[in-house]
Amino acid sequence: METLPVEVYSSETNAAILRFPGRQFPGVLIQGDTLSTLFALSRRILHHTAENDTEEAQAYAEELAQTLAMLLKHYEHVLEQQKMPLPYVSPFKNGSG
Repeated sequence: METLPVEVYSSETNAAILRFPGRQFPGVLIQGDTLSTLFALSRRILHHTAENDTEEAQAYAEELAQTLAMLLKHYEHVLEQQKMPLPYVSPFKNGSG
């Protein structure tokens, strides 16, 4: 195990925004249970797609997209508050998010 000083921009549960030494941009710390939930959703989408159950796959895909959008919006909001640029073009700025 290694102990490092990190910059903490947000300590919100399940969406902490941290920057490690030497990194230009912060990242999102996703708790293990949340990561497991995201993985399970992706597996359900794959299963229902393989079974041609597009209605069920669509519902799980929407849930996955909404969860990821929530994390991404929080990330963008925190970086905006810190007056930091995004390391990508926001999908929410053109109204598609």
